[in-house]
Amino acid sequence: MTHELKYGFSRFIKSGVAASAICATAATMPTALAQSEPEQPNAEADNDTLADASEVKTLDVVTVNARRREENIQTVPVAVSSFSPEALEQRGVVTTQDLTFVTPGLVVAPALSRDVPAFVIRGQQRQADGTGSPAVLTYFADVPLSTQGSILPTFDVASVQVLKGPQGTLFGRNTTGGAVLLYPEAPDYEFGGYASMSLGEFNHREFEGALNIPLIEDKLALRIAGQDAERDGYTENLGVGDDLDDRNTSAYRASLLFEPNDFITNTLIGDYYEAKEAGTGAVLTSVYPNEVITDGGVGRGPLAFLLDSDIPGLDVDLNLAAQQENGIRTVNPDFEPRSDREIWGVTNTTEIDLGTVSLKNIIAYRSTFIDSSRDFDGTPAPINGQAGIVSTDQFTNEFQIFGTALDDKLDYLFGAFYLKEEPDGANTGTSTIFFGPSIAELFFETESQALFVDGSYALDDFVPGLTFNAGFRYTWDEIVRCNATVADASLLAESFSGCKQDNPGNVTTTESSAPTWSFGFDYELNDDVFLYIASRRGYRGAGPNGTGFTAFPELENFEEETVTDVEVGLKSSFDLGGADVTFNIAGYLSEFEDIQRTIITPATIDVDGDGDIADNPFTLVVNAAKATINGVEADASVGLNDYVTVGGFVNYTDAGFDEFEVIPELLAAINIDPESSVFTYVPEFTAGLYLNVAYPLGEIGDLSFDANLYHSDEVNFNGRPNDPAATEDGYDLVNVRLGLESIAGSNVNAGIFVRNLFDEEYKAAPGFAVPTFTTATSVFGEPRMFGAEIKVDF
Repeated sequence: MTHELKYGFSRFIKSGVAASAICATAATMPTALAQSEPEQPNAEADNDTLADASEVKTLDVVTVNARRREENIQTVPVAVSSFSPEALEQRGVVTTQDLTFVTPGLVVAPALSRDVPAFVIRGQQRQADGTGSPAVLTYFADVPLSTQGSILPTFDVASVQVLKGPQGTLFGRNTTGGAVLLYPEAPDYEFGGYASMSLGEFNHREFEGALNIPLIEDKLALRIAGQDAERDGYTENLGVGDDLDDRNTSAYRASLLFEPNDFITNTLIGDYYEAKEAGTGAVLTSVYPNEVITDGGVGRGPLAFLLDSDIPGLDVDLNLAAQQENGIRTVNPDFEPRSDREIWGVTNTTEIDLGTVSLKNIIAYRSTFIDSSRDFDGTPAPINGQAGIVSTDQFTNEFQIFGTALDDKLDYLFGAFYLKEEPDGANTGTSTIFFGPSIAELFFETESQALFVDGSYALDDFVPGLTFNAGFRYTWDEIVRCNATVADASLLAESFSGCKQDNPGNVTTTESSAPTWSFGFDYELNDDVFLYIASRRGYRGAGPNGTGFTAFPELENFEEETVTDVEVGLKSSFDLGGADVTFNIAGYLSEFEDIQRTIITPATIDVDGDGDIADNPFTLVVNAAKATINGVEADASVGLNDYVTVGGFVNYTDAGFDEFEVIPELLAAINIDPESSVFTYVPEFTAGLYLNVAYPLGEIGDLSFDANLYHSDEVNFNGRPNDPAATEDGYDLVNVRLGLESIAGSNVNAGIFVRNLFDEEYKAAPGFAVPTFTTATSVFGEPRMFGAEIKVDF
């Protein structure tokens, strides 16, 4: 691709010519899933979705958008899980993080905070902050969300889909791990909606509803929806501020469908999310040095004489003893925590159907503002406290051409994608590390653009049922970084342009580009058995660490990361002794090169070479390793009869580093043992099991019972496998729900539920588990919660 073509394409997308030419943008949201009569079980029901009993009995086809068009999930050559709104409710999915417990191969966990969760698929995760392209992306209505604004709404949802493996060809931004797609309910031309209320422990109150209004018959329709949720914090704050792990969010959405004629569809979506909470509790669980770590671990920092002073509130050992006495549902911070978030966006999609060719354009603007403050050390001592503001704007535009050719044997898609994310106002941070305050600002401007083509060719003339699939994409990425550390907040530039003007020596620009591809075959043996094999290349762009690394100039930027995988899968539906069975299995092998890894800068090395260790960058991203990740995931569902369905999944992941190469001085200082370093947030084995009973009680209504079990074995959070401060040994969770649907023949449904039935105490993520900071904290999963809910459809 020539330089001129690249920038010609950039000007074309930026100018909005594509958007305006295609009718100002918008696309058809996924249509409602077709339904059949409840008493007729469907053998082809989706099992990647781990569908509940009612779905097995009612869904004709589960459609997914894994290849940017609606297809039957059982004939898509990629491992994908999909959840309808009914499945989300019955499987107990209340937040994005609950997807962990129902999806093979996915871990969603607090990345330092529940505000910005980490999404991990097949060993790959997105960074909570900082530079670099994401390994896993979240999408709302086909629009990629920014890292800081990645929380997915869980109200008025049409479907949630989880794609596994590199998505480097078709989807907006290139990823190496996968993508999580959420599609909101689309407007239609029938008046209707719903209203629901949920009450529970910790003063839990949630109100939700949607209203669909046809404005002009078959031409214009409006759908509005909203959710308001409150809950007291279940982690008691013994220090400054409110109880943590509370919930106080409001979210609203309006969607307008416009179909001026038979071949143009335009959908405009506006969404808004606001949260004002105390934030996530970081519970003190250990102190360093840790004798379990090789060579005794890392010492207690430069102020050990104070931290080991025997003074209550300062001495880390006394603080740990107090924490252990109080239990994991308490914290004792030294300053007031907060987590205020405001995220909103506008998406417009236009689709023009020209017969054998259709055009689609998706244009979106998103705004993210986060003001947070958190005590990461979990003690009354000012050891590791962080506060900051992140404010960004993101613009994206994607243009697609779909078509068929060669007697409908060839399905093809051409596309172009553009993304620009830039700071909007102040992006500042204040740190209190070992009693010393630090005030800084950090800005990133990211630009990504790509051209791609994808196609499928039916080889029926040679082998009936055989199809060849291939795709190619070329991506250009650029990241501009500006940072500054000041002695007083009044000296902050508080804007990206001001930072560049005041600190020209602290501006870094990193460019990278790479081809990605996919190819493979799928074979539809018959209506019940589908086989596929595929190989894909994924890529994560390079990025900047900053300027002034005179001692280690190679640290100023980190390079691209790539992955090449092979995936083999079977999807099947069949009758077994009168029971309807769906069984899917996929195995994969992934080879990674130049893995990007975030490390905490050692306090003993002058990394930037300016003679002052104190002003070292807090973290660095380095190309640390080569690795091989392979695994198997399988899921099954059995409709035993018209009333009972059982199912489950298993996932096995073998993730290990083949090589670990970091500058020797850094490697020694951060105490990473290359031989034993492990992938974080990646349990070797997870499994899920569910039971759904749906039994008619005549005029009373329909009784429903759902039980869901999830098991995870040991998982590590900081890459040191022998560090108990950052290791969860494994846990089991059980959620149950008992409901009465269509009460007395009405449109009213009610139910009671228990989440975490046996009150399992487990580490969901680290708060901060780095020996440099002396203390290690953990974020624990939710305690047992009882509740009741009622919903009215109209």
